[in-house]
Amino acid sequence: MTSQEHPGTSFVQDRDNPEELARLRLQDQMTTRAMGGVLPEQPDPTRFSHVLDVGCGTGGWLIELAKEVPTCSLLVGVDGSRPFVEDARAQAEAAHVSDRVEFQVMDALRMLQLLAQGQYEGAKAQMDAPNWEREEEESRCIV
Repeated sequence: MTSQEHPGTSFVQDRDNPEELARLRLQDQMTTRAMGGVLPEQPDPTRFSHVLDVGCGTGGWLIELAKEVPTCSLLVGVDGSRPFVEDARAQAEAAHVSDRVEFQVMDALRMLQLLAQGQYEGAKAQMDAPNWEREEEESRCIV
């Protein structure tokens, strides 16, 4: 289904349903765990102080990163879904990391312009890969 807020983007159809938000949070946790954690490919994750999560969904990855790497001073998540962003903000508040983690409703392509301007040391995009054999290759990008 296409977003009316941000034409050209897609989203989970039932994004206002609390049960769907809970399911997506659980899926996010399972995906992060299956990938070996928040930054398993980084030998020194403390080198990142500013991180952008493009298409952050319910924000689980950024919140976990904030808890695991307290040296990250600014973690920004963007998503085209207002209910996802509102849920992510509530989760960050509950996890006591909202002083370093912020979430914004925005077209992800606009936010990538900030990455190109050098405002972030790292960026992540995680999505369901249509071809599961290539999931690891397509599901995470740390710059």
